[in-house]
Amino acid sequence: MERIGSGLLSAGVEVPKAFCHRRIMDNSNDPRQHTEHIKTMLDDLISHVRQDVDKIDEPRAQVLFETTAEVLTGLKTAYEHYESGTEVAFRR
Repeated sequence: MERIGSGLLSAGVEVPKAFCHRRIMDNSNDPRQHTEHIKTMLDDLISHVRQDVDKIDEPRAQVLFETTAEVLTGLKTAYEHYESGTEVAFRR
């Protein structure tokens, strides 16, 4: 088994690359760098959860995972709205 930083947890579960490597500097004061990084992490997590839906047989868990993907997709959309300034609350 490998370290988390290499992409594997001790249980052999693959960790999305966005969670393993910080592509931005923690001390950056540009919010768009942070929102881009968070959107990448959300994309990876959405993809992972949707793949898990196909791997499990229990209907309630499938619904939970699909709901998780939908909520995360909505959150990613909120980040996109922030970046584009399309929501009134995010306009400058």
